[in-house]
Amino acid sequence: MRLAFGPFLLDLRAHSLHRDGTLVPVQPKVLDLLELFATEPGVVHGREALGRRLWPGVHVTEDSLHQLIRKARRALDDDPAEPKYIDTLARRGWRFRAAVVSVPEHAAPAALPAGCDAVAASLVEAMRVGRTVLLSGAAGIGKSHLVRAMYGDDPTVAWVDLPRVRTSAELVAAVARVLDVPLETDAVGALAALERAIAARGATSLVLDGAEGCLDALSDALPRWVSANAALRVVVTSRRRGGLSVETVVNMPPLAADAARALLLKLGPASLISVDEGELTKLLDQLGGVPLAIVLAAGRLRILGVAELSARLAVPRACWLMRTVPASTARF
Repeated sequence: MRLAFGPFLLDLRAHSLHRDGTLVPVQPKVLDLLELFATEPGVVHGREALGRRLWPGVHVTEDSLHQLIRKARRALDDDPAEPKYIDTLARRGWRFRAAVVSVPEHAAPAALPAGCDAVAASLVEAMRVGRTVLLSGAAGIGKSHLVRAMYGDDPTVAWVDLPRVRTSAELVAAVARVLDVPLETDAVGALAALERAIAARGATSLVLDGAEGCLDALSDALPRWVSANAALRVVVTSRRRGGLSVETVVNMPPLAADAARALLLKLGPASLISVDEGELTKLLDQLGGVPLAIVLAAGRLRILGVAELSARLAVPRACWLMRTVPASTARF
């Protein structure tokens, strides 16, 4: 099992920690601590309980625990005054605060999409304390991309694509198809059959992706599904909230200027490094921090120069860039 958070990859089988592909030298007991934290993000670990789990049957002094925490923070380059990974909770213990993604053994080391750590952390916290969350943001902002990075390889999560779904019947059919539930022919019977199946599943997580076209239908169905199964957790992605009733709304903003620039330089041609900074800044302003627009622009920059692409984007109603979305990036 491998767990990714920020630039780090923690390999539980190899008992190792990598940062951006480079091995981080860490003592075995520090790795034990990081593995415990990363497998239970958001959980508060008290001093006594933490000592028992790391040193079973051995009396551990408070100073030993503090030294171990300091070494773990040093390995993660984590500032205790402004922690990204390990929180200290006064008189309670410690908590791992970062969003953690499970990485399949066959996959290349992965991290969260650039600039998304804060949103991912909010999403993780929302799902830890509640059962329904809406991830909202503009088209192309990266909602689907982020949720796939976090949950796409988790076999316990059922993923339902909803961009073409409009009616209640279509919604029920889409969810039933993913959950492998046979349906009745009439709409009322189909809805009841799906509710019974959801109630019988026990702990279940659903991702309902691209729900902006069926929010009215989902507003009626979601409370019934949640009521039918107390262990059901649901993440909805949508460009808008509509009348949907959820416990938490997490808004996904455009990328910050530094993250947007880094993404364009990473995906675009190498010649971008020598481009006039003013021209590059103007283009980035036009792209508005929208990841999908940056991905498409990076491809165009292999044919067009920065100034030419910027000039084309300046033409009123210049929507040709977003009209040429490849199938592989249709849900971003």
